[in-house]
Amino acid sequence: MKSYHFGNVIVLVILLVGVVSTSWAGTKSWDFAKDSGGLKTSHGKWAVKDGIFQVEGKDPAMHASYIEDETKTWDNYTVEARVRPAKAGNTRWAGIVFRAQPDLHEYYVYYLNTPNNTTEFWMHKKGKWDARQSFVKEGNKDTNNPAKGGIKIAQDKWHDMKVVCDGSKFKFYFDGKLQVEFEDKTYKTGGVGVWSWAGPASFDNLKVTGGAIGDGGAAVDPKKKLASAWGSLKTIY
Repeated sequence: MKSYHFGNVIVLVILLVGVVSTSWAGTKSWDFAKDSGGLKTSHGKWAVKDGIFQVEGKDPAMHASYIEDETKTWDNYTVEARVRPAKAGNTRWAGIVFRAQPDLHEYYVYYLNTPNNTTEFWMHKKGKWDARQSFVKEGNKDTNNPAKGGIKIAQDKWHDMKVVCDGSKFKFYFDGKLQVEFEDKTYKTGGVGVWSWAGPASFDNLKVTGGAIGDGGAAVDPKKKLASAWGSLKTIY
């Protein structure tokens, strides 16, 4: 009987340690198998075809974002997606949206600049779809970030894009390699999405992971897990 108690104690102690040491994180993902999964579109022609989310059009800043009540608390997270700028239509700029606000005008965007083989980070603001501000300045001239790690940005090719948001600090990745880091305090929370400027593009496997994000439903509070595990431990005695 004592050995039975001891075994249960060991298991519960391991559980307690796991609850305390593991961050509370959830994941929400879009595979676009059937539809857009609740992403709200700004303008442009959007459609899901063969499991790929696509946009067509020649308008600036065409984007689709997930911006529901729950995204108002999404602060620190990692957002990633596969992005494919189209050669047909000569799409030069496509990327991912993060910390998107409910009005569809305010958000950050990290995108590919295919002609220059660079990546860019901008903040969109209220007003017009193309009302925006660059974060990389050289005097009064907007600049961008040369691709690092021997990476070549190409049209008609899938590229992996990722942004890690930690408070006001952001890390930007392209095809698995860190490209640049920036900081801004304008948008503290918000949703995620995909984006293209003046040309067709395709998107797949959009995913966001973070502490305030539930796995398709309500996330479990680690404090409740801890209380439950501690209660079970006391029951043994």
